[in-house]
Amino acid sequence: MFSAFEGPPKIVRLHGRGDAFEVGDAEFDRLALHFTKLESTRSIVRVIVERIADSCGWAVPLCQHRCDQDTYVKATRGMTPEKAEEFHRTFNSKSIDGLPGFTRLKPV
Repeated sequence: MFSAFEGPPKIVRLHGRGDAFEVGDAEFDRLALHFTKLESTRSIVRVIVERIADSCGWAVPLCQHRCDQDTYVKATRGMTPEKAEEFHRTFNSKSIDGLPGFTRLKPV
């Protein structure tokens, strides 16, 4: 879902099917060439968009982009691959609703 920060109020929703490619997957390596890789990058999600829907956005509050967050970059700076895997195993082996997360990680 996207929301306009400037101009007329508008909400756009993208509907589709996605695939997650984890670090170490051949498709991850191919897709990663298009992105700046952070030290603790864990996956790339590719979505095949099947439907685009928009709505007025009249009730969405006005927001302003001031800057990008740097918390993630600071928290993961210097993280070794082993430490990143431990972090992902602890926090990303299941989704917040209990569904399986990363396939290559077993929960601790």
